[in-house]
Amino acid sequence: MITAIVLGLLLIHWVEVSLWARYYFLKKCFADLPTSVYFSITAYTTLGGNVMLGEEWRLLGGVEALTGMLMIGWSTAIMIGYIMNNYWRQINQWSHKPDGGSEYP
Repeated sequence: MITAIVLGLLLIHWVEVSLWARYYFLKKCFADLPTSVYFSITAYTTLGGNVMLGEEWRLLGGVEALTGMLMIGWSTAIMIGYIMNNYWRQINQWSHKPDGGSEYP
């Protein structure tokens, strides 16, 4: 299940990077689609790269970087939430009290 969640989250990230890259390409920020994708990936992951947007579009690259940080944080929260929920469910099964209660939330 964890593998499916990770793959699903990666797909969501790839779709978002692709949408940003398509926007850059359609607005003619870069000469070709591969350069748009490269810039989008480096901006989304906040790595930075050797490709820069033109003067009038630079702020948009920062917006994409902020979006990427928020989305990666969101993905981390989903993974931790799933793992913790699974962990507490297993703990409750192992330490089930005879009176029907449990000592964990």
